[in-house]
Amino acid sequence: MLWASVAHLALGNVLLGCLEGALLAKWFGVPYGRAIRTMILANYLSAWVGFPFMQWLHDQMAALQIAREFFVLQLLLAYGLTLVLEWPFVAWVVRGIPNAGKVSVKGSLGVQTLTYLLLFCVYAPLSNISLLTQWRPVSPDRLPLPSDLAVFYIAKEDGRVRLMGANPAEDVDVGPQQLRLADGASLELAESPTDTNTWALMSGKSVVLDRLISRTALDPYQASFTRRSFVAVGPSVYRVGQATTNSAWRPGWMAWPEVGAWFQRDKERISLGWGTPLGGWSVWRVIPMPGDLYLVVLGDQICLANLAQREITVLRYGPDALAFLRDQIEWAEIGVEASSPTDPVR
Repeated sequence: MLWASVAHLALGNVLLGCLEGALLAKWFGVPYGRAIRTMILANYLSAWVGFPFMQWLHDQMAALQIAREFFVLQLLLAYGLTLVLEWPFVAWVVRGIPNAGKVSVKGSLGVQTLTYLLLFCVYAPLSNISLLTQWRPVSPDRLPLPSDLAVFYIAKEDGRVRLMGANPAEDVDVGPQQLRLADGASLELAESPTDTNTWALMSGKSVVLDRLISRTALDPYQASFTRRSFVAVGPSVYRVGQATTNSAWRPGWMAWPEVGAWFQRDKERISLGWGTPLGGWSVWRVIPMPGDLYLVVLGDQICLANLAQREITVLRYGPDALAFLRDQIEWAEIGVEASSPTDPVR
């Protein structure tokens, strides 16, 4: 998808301009050269204004719970924006002919409809909208976080690291009071600077929680996979609990240049992602947990996904999160209460 968008911005506008100009020349008898040159300029303007605007709109408004509705809105807005931006160029091409005003409107509607159908045929196979077609967004009440899990996350609103509770009001700030992590920061485990037999929760070089987990509770092989990466597949995915290693499902994800996660079981493959020319969310992390549950960092949405039911919900907002079994945590060492969140009534 990334390379298709780059090719569109760089060269695709020339091809579209040639097609639209040729159609206008054929339909209305205007000079081919003037029509093609003008429509090439129109397509470059439309693309270089439209793509950034639609990406900005996605970043400002897109949310998991309204993903389908927002996607339809994007398609309609993109079509309408193109009509508005390119109509003056069509009017310039057909100037001087009878009823030029009406002709320009008809010509713009005609060429934009045809080229949008063409672009749809090109981009549809390259886009990933499996989040809309294979998954069902639900409320956190329907898909609560299991009480035997401890999830630490970076809060979007202030950069604090928090321990997730049953609801946002029960979240607990952890780590140094003055620690505020920048947008895009991530969490990982590294050897404690004060005790080589334990793991510390880190963000870059910043120690969030020292002596969080004993080496006997989490082996170095698994701890090494807590570092976030653009791509992770199969055995290189960090997993919570021994039971997840016996699952028949093998997850993986890619955050760049394409976006999305996948879950493979023999020949069956389930995808999870949203990436189109109009915007998308990178999958920054997928953590398998007991019961075929997955903690998924989708853009700035920290989600819980139930693979068996194909359901997904947003738990919190932030750039990253890590999950552990509660009995792995050295609660006394980190100075946080060990009480677990109460499961909501199902």
